Amino acid sequence: MAVLTRAERKKIASPWVRKIITELGQSKNLTVTDLEAAVQATEDWIEANQASYVAILPEPFKTNTDASAKILLFVYTAMKRGGLS
Repeated sequence: MAVLTRAERKKIASPWVRKIITELGQSKNLTVTDLEAAVQATEDWIEANQASYVAILPEPFKTNTDASAKILLFVYTAMKRGGLS
């Protein structure tokens, strides 16, 4: 899995400021810089834990899917847990 660049993290953070503040009704005290730091922390966690995530996946899913499919499964599951679609 590729590590995101600062520019890519900024692209993620900008729309999420609007979504988190406007649609989800979260704190209006968050800035793009705050969200960039949160994206970086998330990126660091993913990098540190990707091997353990892949290790717990059951066969045959683990060996018959590429990194993109594994990422999409993780993201979809996390979004559903958070009540997002």
